Amino acid sequence: MVNKTRVSLPPDERKEEIINSAWHLFYEKGYSNVTIKDIIKDLHIVKGTFYYHFKNKEEVKKIIVNRQIKTELRSLEKIFNNPNYSTLEKLSNMIMEIIDVYKDTEKIHNVYTRNPELFQDILIKRMESLEKIMEKLLNEGIEEKVFNPSYYDEALEFLVVSLSITLPIIHYTINLWPERKAVLKLNVFTYNAEHMLGAKRGSFDNIKSQYWHIVKDTSIGTIKT
Repeated sequence: MVNKTRVSLPPDERKEEIINSAWHLFYEKGYSNVTIKDIIKDLHIVKGTFYYHFKNKEEVKKIIVNRQIKTELRSLEKIFNNPNYSTLEKLSNMIMEIIDVYKDTEKIHNVYTRNPELFQDILIKRMESLEKIMEKLLNEGIEEKVFNPSYYDEALEFLVVSLSITLPIIHYTINLWPERKAVLKLNVFTYNAEHMLGAKRGSFDNIKSQYWHIVKDTSIGTIKT
């Protein structure tokens, strides 16, 4: 058996290497099944090298979760700050951006089933991070008279929960339903969105149509009829 020789790396590169190794192992085995010893063994480093950069495995997980959310948030802010988009176009593109995270359903399935801790942390962090940008979007829609919510706080919470949890879960499971049921779920969402935000009936038809087009393109072979 040939022993691998440890290569000396600058601290920043070594830290990045540990994060990447940990994420790979979390994905393959599940967060709760991975130990610091596993990460050390994977990289052929000594225990002290890991603890030089991190206090524990939890700290590595937090970095991975924060990076995921920061990437999502940058994309959403770019959409929101685009002057060529109307409020409804911004919301539509934000929805598609969030859904795009779930395009690799096999990978997402593995993350969810093997890493409930990561899944939980991502959802919570996503909701916390989305509140500010959704508040800006809601206020802009009110100013443009596109939205007229009866209950402001509830409307804001609806947007945050919808983009953080409801739509990702619908998208993640939509190809498991008969087509008529999948369509019904989208109809219910768009109806509730228009009601909660005080938008005119049919305001979300374009969003629904755009989303359904994506579903049909990616999942038509597996949607039951």
